Amino acid sequence: MPGSITQAEISRVVRQIQAKRGLVQDANYGSVTVASIKKFQASKGLVQDGRSGPKTMSLLGVVRVIAAKVVPGKLVAINQFYTGAQSKDNCGPTSCVVALVAIGRPPTGYVSSPTGNRGPVERMRTATGVVVGPTDLRQLQTALHKYSARTEYLGSDVNGYEKGIQRARGGETVILNLTHGRLLGTLGKQYGHYVVARGTDSSGRILVSDSAHWDPVNGSRGAVVPYTETQLRNARHNTASLRRALVVKA
Repeated sequence: MPGSITQAEISRVVRQIQAKRGLVQDANYGSVTVASIKKFQASKGLVQDGRSGPKTMSLLGVVRVIAAKVVPGKLVAINQFYTGAQSKDNCGPTSCVVALVAIGRPPTGYVSSPTGNRGPVERMRTATGVVVGPTDLRQLQTALHKYSARTEYLGSDVNGYEKGIQRARGGETVILNLTHGRLLGTLGKQYGHYVVARGTDSSGRILVSDSAHWDPVNGSRGAVVPYTETQLRNARHNTASLRRALVVKA
């Protein structure tokens, strides 16, 4: 079985192991994978236990990822429709403010009110360099760097979004680029949107701060909502180049 790596990285690493052995990459470390690893271990003079420990993974050329340091902070809700003249396009800058709070570094002026953060969001938009209209993940990354946050862009291949889901499950703070209508499960609202994902609830669902969350019962906007991995996966963009995510770190 995989060695000492975070739960969030297990599926990714198992797929890497299977790829190195020319197996179907289904992330299932079952009998086929075990048998293949035993054969590999025998060829290298290792103990043939079928486990992908440090030595086996090193010889396979697979990098072992140690659990990420999760910094203090919390996932908060901000309603983007109270963030100024560009509010309808402010999901990106709003997500950046939420992410900074989540890593324990709230920006100047942040208040614990969904409708009281116009100033911090407008300053974040200024930091992106985009005066009017939507922002992309690279522009959000630029803005976050101006707040001395570190980032990791997960968008170099079609798996960036999936990696973001798993990193969020592991407790890291991740900005996901998705289709809002698919997340909400509605036929309308099929536009690009940014949310912040981090950690899980008691049922194992991933917590998501959605600045434009619409509750059809009470009409509230801006909320922290739990979603299953399947729900988040179904909300990804059809276009592979848009399946991106941004990890935000202190």
